[in-house]
Amino acid sequence: MTKTRTRQAIGRQNRARGQAFEREVAKALAAVWPEARRNLSQVRTAKKEGGDILGTPIYWECKSGKNPDLAAAWAQAMDDSGTNRPMAIVYRRGRSLMVYSVVQVRSTLMLGHVTLSNFLDSCRP
Repeated sequence: MTKTRTRQAIGRQNRARGQAFEREVAKALAAVWPEARRNLSQVRTAKKEGGDILGTPIYWECKSGKNPDLAAAWAQAMDDSGTNRPMAIVYRRGRSLMVYSVVQVRSTLMLGHVTLSNFLDSCRP
């Protein structure tokens, strides 16, 4: 007999996956920005205070799932950032962490989709 999962169980599992993804991204970003960490205030309150990752000069929005809606994620980042900080969306494509961004790093304008490791390499002094 097949066991049917409830909506509540599916929601808990999706939240747990999203949180694990944010932890993975924060750990990767800490290689360049040691203060990088998950934004726990957005979990504890309904208010959106900062991006999904804090401690970097970039506003980060993390999206996990098979087909993240990058246009909606970009709109969310623009609505929530409220600052002139550069913004980036991190998502997974296969096993690679990808960054979708339009940011200026040093003198280079980073545009479009790049792997997170290439993005971080361009940010290192």
